[in-house]
Amino acid sequence: MESRKYADEEILSIKGKHSKTPAYPVYVKFKDEPGVTYVYTHNGDKWIQLEAARDQYGNLPKYKHDENPNLIK
Repeated sequence: MESRKYADEEILSIKGKHSKTPAYPVYVKFKDEPGVTYVYTHNGDKWIQLEAARDQYGNLPKYKHDENPNLIK
């Protein structure tokens, strides 16, 4: 993923599809975290990573490739 500076060797899979919301999500899995799927969407100006699902306590879990610095670890 050139726009995020990840090497091709780090990526396990990238899949895109058309849906209602977001219109064109892109699902990315990394080789060092194969059980986690990151979702990216285009907001008109740039690609952004969507937040992960919250746990049963309302917290956002922290994963290796999260781009939101406010998530718990």
